[in-house]
Amino acid sequence: MSANLSNFAVYVVDDNFFNGEWLKKAIQECQLPCASVEIFLPDQFERFINEHLTDINDLFLFSTDMKGYDRGFQLAGRLRSQCKKCQIAFYGIDASKIQMKK
Repeated sequence: MSANLSNFAVYVVDDNFFNGEWLKKAIQECQLPCASVEIFLPDQFERFINEHLTDINDLFLFSTDMKGYDRGFQLAGRLRSQCKKCQIAFYGIDASKIQMKK
């Protein structure tokens, strides 16, 4: 899977489906042009990392509350090592403070 440079793709990685759905709704309400939002469970994202080609318009959001030892940060680190251009952000349980990480 690869993203077109003219599109803006948002990928949410979370093991709390309700939290991910809330964040998806909030992103869609921002009315981003050509926006698409996909939610992954951590195990689904493992396969996604191996197959995905990304571009600078892709935004990956990782929950800091995922079960396991810094699971979100581990997955983000793997993604960062393969995809140098994408944007990565982390959010907490209330998804109210998203901090961009380069």
